[in-house]
Amino acid sequence: MLTRTQPTIVFLVFLSFASACSDDQQQRMHPIQLGIIYDCTLSAPQNQVPVLTASHLDSLIALCRRHGGTLGFLPIAKASFVPLVRLDLQAADGNTLREKARLLKQQRVRIAAWRTGVLSTIDSGRTVRKTDFWGAIHRTNQLFQEPAIGAPPRRFLLIISDGLDDMKRWQPIKLPADVTVVAVGLSHQSNAKSMSDKIMLFENIEPALRHLRHLAQHGEPNGELS
Repeated sequence: MLTRTQPTIVFLVFLSFASACSDDQQQRMHPIQLGIIYDCTLSAPQNQVPVLTASHLDSLIALCRRHGGTLGFLPIAKASFVPLVRLDLQAADGNTLREKARLLKQQRVRIAAWRTGVLSTIDSGRTVRKTDFWGAIHRTNQLFQEPAIGAPPRRFLLIISDGLDDMKRWQPIKLPADVTVVAVGLSHQSNAKSMSDKIMLFENIEPALRHLRHLAQHGEPNGELS
């Protein structure tokens, strides 16, 4: 038999549970906008910059499928101010199993085409002698200028490069404040750190991807990405 206070306690527990579910749903509502810049120049292997693999791409695709949003791949070459290779995906979260299966089937062709195109670029090797690093940054910055439709995206730039630029075609720029930069392999001689106050440096790709997954799900501890 319930006492007078017990119904109140049960109601408060229900409200707490509902609030937690709502907060969790809010976290999952943020799509991602992720630019990926990959160094295809000769200086990258000379400076021990890691190679982006098919497994890494699959991890990035899974991240985009989970949250929805855009992956934009851009190779650093002699002339890097070129269109990104884009993959736009809708999140399947919240749909029924049948709807998720239908959505995955619809997206499978686009995912395969994007993956094949990016791998073709990576597999061609690092053969370019000149590096237009800041051209790639300027072009990817156009992705971050696109207006959001619906929930605001969490914006990231993944750089796999030594960050050196010997073309001098473009001036260094400051990226928007809501863009978090995750950089792998930056040389101590690079001035790439000046592009963002929120730049995190990694020695290898795997820990960088783990951190990206965490930020995409939870945002930063100080709430700036929430």
